[in-house]
Amino acid sequence: MQDFEIQCRRPDGSRNWISVNVRTVRDGDGRDLFHEGTIVDITDRKRMQEDIESKSRSLEETNAALRVLLKHREQDNAELEEKIFHNIKELVLPYVEKLRTAHSKDVVIIDIIERNLNDILTPFIRAMASKYANFTPKEIQIADLIKKGKTTKEISRILNLSMRTIDIHRCNIRRKLEISNAKVNLQSYLLSLT
Repeated sequence: MQDFEIQCRRPDGSRNWISVNVRTVRDGDGRDLFHEGTIVDITDRKRMQEDIESKSRSLEETNAALRVLLKHREQDNAELEEKIFHNIKELVLPYVEKLRTAHSKDVVIIDIIERNLNDILTPFIRAMASKYANFTPKEIQIADLIKKGKTTKEISRILNLSMRTIDIHRCNIRRKLEISNAKVNLQSYLLSLT
């Protein structure tokens, strides 16, 4: 018997772990003469092993909690990026366009403002494009406005496109999302993708 581990009770009532090694000593004819072996107190080793296992479980739980926190952080960042994207797109760029038509003498400054805003938006546009990989840039823009609850008429006015063009893009978006023949609200469906 090799490395047989058992828990024993000491005379004082405390418990300890021992490792037992036993072998049989035989004579030349193969008859058992006696048994010899060793008993080693491994209580400290067992305590250290239990301590390591306990710390390992604790680390696993901590890692799981950190993964959850990181996932929430990534979601928060994605939501923040999307809010920045939408705010610039809906609250700033329409006024830049109005400035362009109202103050034609300041076109150079307006162009610089618009270019700088578009530079800020570029990472967000890439993120949106990855969500809707097979969408055209215009479809991404329209899908984004649909998600925000804009009507065809409002989208038409914002993008300076005809309502018929917006309807065609809506059909293309539904087709690419494979919900053409489904009775699904497009805004709700787009919101569910984020």
